[in-house]
Amino acid sequence: MSVRNWALAIALGISLAPWPAMASVVVDATVTPVGGGVFHYEISVTNTEIAELALVSIVDAPLSDPLIDPSLEAPIGFLANYDGGLGIIDLLADSGTFASGSTITGFSFDSLSSPQSSFAHFEALTVLGDSVVGDVNFLSAVPEPTTLALLGLGLAGLATSSRRRKN
Repeated sequence: MSVRNWALAIALGISLAPWPAMASVVVDATVTPVGGGVFHYEISVTNTEIAELALVSIVDAPLSDPLIDPSLEAPIGFLANYDGGLGIIDLLADSGTFASGSTITGFSFDSLSSPQSSFAHFEALTVLGDSVVGDVNFLSAVPEPTTLALLGLGLAGLATSSRRRKN
């Protein structure tokens, strides 16, 4: 077999190989510590599924967290419900929809649980009855201390070089 035929065979094999499916539902959480051991969560849901989503559930919420239920909010057209007995937060389409290709923001709640201990997994249900599971992506609302230190070091370097140019 010639080199050209080998190259074609390899290219064909790569193109026909099964590739892992991309996440079709993305749940992002921006977490802000508000003090006193309380954390504020802002949740967004991005749907790249073919079908609309009927429900997105965060399935590992803490049991009996006294802050979640009274602080739980949903954007217009959606509902949110916390089941403290099962540790589930449901985000439901009401008059709005989790349409394919959309990102819905505006779900929020406060909790005594840190992001390292809860709120890491979700399950979504399409209107066709298909289930999609995944991990919540935690986005940092506050820069990490090392990021701030590097920023400060960079600014100090700029100030030093500026002084040297003036002299």
